[in-house]
Amino acid sequence: MKKIIKLVLVLIWMAFIFMMSTNIGSNENTIGLFEKILYMFPLKIDDNLFQLLHFIFRKGAHIFEYFILGILLISLLKEYRLKRNKIILITIEIAFIFACFDEVHQCFVLSRSGNVFDIGYDFVGAFFSSFLYYILYKKKSSF
Repeated sequence: MKKIIKLVLVLIWMAFIFMMSTNIGSNENTIGLFEKILYMFPLKIDDNLFQLLHFIFRKGAHIFEYFILGILLISLLKEYRLKRNKIILITIEIAFIFACFDEVHQCFVLSRSGNVFDIGYDFVGAFFSSFLYYILYKKKSSF
């Protein structure tokens, strides 16, 4: 039962990522949200700095989405009692393949465009979650 729940969570998160790759997550739609968040703080920001911060926000979202995907995949794969290195390898492979699929999908969305560099940001997120698992697993096994 735990495997099914964890698999469903992975699939829901993948669906969320897929949904964010539509017009919903487009630059035009996120810029307004980002502007509202940023202007809650009493800062004077010129347009160039705003654009840079928005870029960092968007790329940070890629890293965050795939960090969470990595955690969910690791949690699921642990249910199969695989070795740590195999869990890490499979997690990174699945995240990478899904990131490639996601960017190809964006090529077919009018307000989006597929970007090879975004696959790199996605990979960083999955790598961070795998690295964190590696460190925590190593610490746990040394007790």
